Amino acid sequence: MEHWFDDVAKKLASGDRSRRTFLGGIFAAVGAAGFQSPVRTEKRGSCTIDYSPQPTLHHSVQSTFNGKTLTHTTELTLTRPDRKGQAAHIASTRTITLGSDLLVRIQSDSREGSTKVNLSYGAAFRGVRQASYTTDGKVIEGTIDGRRISPLPVGADVKSLRFADRNPPPSVTLDPALERALTAILQKAHDDISSCRQAELRRDAKGAPKARTIPQNSDSCQNCQNSCAAAAATCDAAGAAGSAACFIFFGACAAAAIVACAVAGGVCVNNCDNPGTRNQPGGACCPVGCPNVNGCCYADQQCSGTANVCCASNVSVCAGVCCPPGFICKDGICCTTDRPVCHGVCCSNGQACSSEGICCRQLEFNTKPVSCGGSCCAKDQKCAKSAPNLQATCCPKEHVCGQNCCPGGCVNGDKCQPLCLTGVHCGANCCPWGCADAATSTCSKPQNCAKDQYVCLSEQSGAPNVCCPNGTGCLNGKCCPPNTVSCNNKSTGVMGCWPKSNCAVPPPPR
Repeated sequence: MEHWFDDVAKKLASGDRSRRTFLGGIFAAVGAAGFQSPVRTEKRGSCTIDYSPQPTLHHSVQSTFNGKTLTHTTELTLTRPDRKGQAAHIASTRTITLGSDLLVRIQSDSREGSTKVNLSYGAAFRGVRQASYTTDGKVIEGTIDGRRISPLPVGADVKSLRFADRNPPPSVTLDPALERALTAILQKAHDDISSCRQAELRRDAKGAPKARTIPQNSDSCQNCQNSCAAAAATCDAAGAAGSAACFIFFGACAAAAIVACAVAGGVCVNNCDNPGTRNQPGGACCPVGCPNVNGCCYADQQCSGTANVCCASNVSVCAGVCCPPGFICKDGICCTTDRPVCHGVCCSNGQACSSEGICCRQLEFNTKPVSCGGSCCAKDQKCAKSAPNLQATCCPKEHVCGQNCCPGGCVNGDKCQPLCLTGVHCGANCCPWGCADAATSTCSKPQNCAKDQYVCLSEQSGAPNVCCPNGTGCLNGKCCPPNTVSCNNKSTGVMGCWPKSNCAVPPPPR
């Protein structure tokens, strides 16, 4: 039972140069592929291709035998290689049934130069149930119903296949009419799948966003990979059709051809991934290749220098980031031309770099703003050290004494005057009974209050203590009138000498 594919399969297995010619015809349609509209499932002739995110081709053909439906189904998934130049991962399952009965199921998996083919036979095949073959493209190994075969060089006549136990091969029989029907439907599947890669393709829709990540899931990229899947299915179908002459040794006949299909599939998807340059557009999955990262961008984009990030062609790229429209790359960050950059920050409108190099509101024209400890100071404030921990703080100019911020004012120009809660300032001292000599910081001597009087502590900064009659208070260094105390009026909130009943918070009794 000779077939036109026999010679080709042998040449494929032996590495003859005609492999390129054969595979070139198989994959010729891919180079001419256009762009398709945005779909996740595509109908190509009698094939359906699902993409999520690698293409899986589905195909089915039927005929009749002895009044029953003879069905051939194919499912093939093509996965792009991890690195350019590698073979694609191609997994396929073809199932042939007669009515509801399985005749044969052929599963193949090819990746990284290694191919495995498993066959499950139905009851119509008498004398065999299961076979498994593996090959690295040089030697074929495997088992038939658990019996290991002796290694068979790729390209050798499968009729020379021997078993490792040196016993003869099993006696396998199949109805000759059914065998012819199987051969015919394998050929029919091949011819029908061939039309799937020749289906007319539509163009990609326009109006997509300008900035996107690597376009490996774009419509045109998906279309290119779908074309590769259709071509791989055609190649796989050719190998199956050509190996129908030896169903018991089908894996051994088809393994080398399947390896070649995987290699060609890798070439196909690598062509989809070929990076473009400024002057030469790349493949559908990489119109613009990025030299510094293993990435790709659309034809209307530019590389950013960062993996998986592409920028629109009309924006600036800054430190691997796409600048917003109207921004430029300024001191290593995206900023507008009219705004300053302070220590890696693009300031807002109306801001300038402060004395510490941070963004602060510019309070006076052509004057550098003042900041202190990372905080922006208000107008008429300076940076000074504040007690008790001497941290830098924004301080009113009138309270800046040398390098210190003094709430109570200055002594001798550069020293802080103490803050008197009671009493008065007297040079560098705070005097409860007043100042005797400010030049020498000498306090007045304490007074001995008369009988029926008490020392009234002034609650106003700068006011001395005084002796007042019991039951009264003092205000600003003077005793309040009889029956009044110093407090805030509960109605007006004004501080003064008021009867206790008018006080918002009555003072303690004296």
